[in-house]
Amino acid sequence: MENQSNISLSTYDLKQMILMEKQLELFRHGKLDLFDLLKNLKGFFNALEYLDINWKDAVQTELNTVEMVLDNIADGSIVRRIDDPEEAITKSISALRSLIQEVLAKYLDFPDLTVLETAILLDKKWFMCPLCTESWESNSNTAMVTCPSCNHPLHNPRYIKKN
Repeated sequence: MENQSNISLSTYDLKQMILMEKQLELFRHGKLDLFDLLKNLKGFFNALEYLDINWKDAVQTELNTVEMVLDNIADGSIVRRIDDPEEAITKSISALRSLIQEVLAKYLDFPDLTVLETAILLDKKWFMCPLCTESWESNSNTAMVTCPSCNHPLHNPRYIKKN
């Protein structure tokens, strides 16, 4: 992925990426099988408008690896084509998680001037979303935060601009 210090994402793309991250978490905790994970990730990925071609190529490569392993398991040829299918899946899932988290972290580091709302600081540890009134505990000092309920990006009232 190109080395950008600031990533501009639409609210729609941000929500898609958060949903992708949540799918990976469900899989990690055994609440989603590999077939459904792949189907869901591909759906969210294909709906993205984010156009960093290097990032999209990297994600597509990992999705293709998972799909290839699943196809080879289904047709029984897994042993002939892949030495360690479990390791291939684990590496691809880990790479997908890293790729998504990298973009999200870069996005959250800088104020998004297209977002108008700011999270409400309830006390030193708690935020409230002004859109859905969900409250959540956070110690984030990044420029942006996302509501865990509605996934909407919000300015962080704790953020202090660095010179």
